[in-house]
Amino acid sequence: MTPNEIIKILAAHERWLTRKPGGRPANLALQDLSGVNLRGANLQYAKLSGARLTKANLQGSNLSHCDLFAANLQKARLMNAVLVQADLRGARLTGANLTHANLEGADLREGALMSANQG
Repeated sequence: MTPNEIIKILAAHERWLTRKPGGRPANLALQDLSGVNLRGANLQYAKLSGARLTKANLQGSNLSHCDLFAANLQKARLMNAVLVQADLRGARLTGANLTHANLEGADLREGALMSANQG
């Protein structure tokens, strides 16, 4: 997936969130987004199940109510990210930096948190 495609998806998602014409929810399921910079992105309710987000920069992103089922977030930067009620079942968070991330109500069942920084 190219950076331009990601920008278009995020723009349509923002229009969907604000109920503007031409909007649609972001569906990035099963996409390889390794190393992508999504710092500060608004991905509320986005579908990222099975996505590969290794070493992605999600710092300060809003991932509340996001479907991250079985996503690979190894070594992802999630500092100050909002993951309220996110579906993280089966997600791999090994080496992820979750410093000051808000995980209130997040479903972490069967996920791999080994060595995740939860400062």
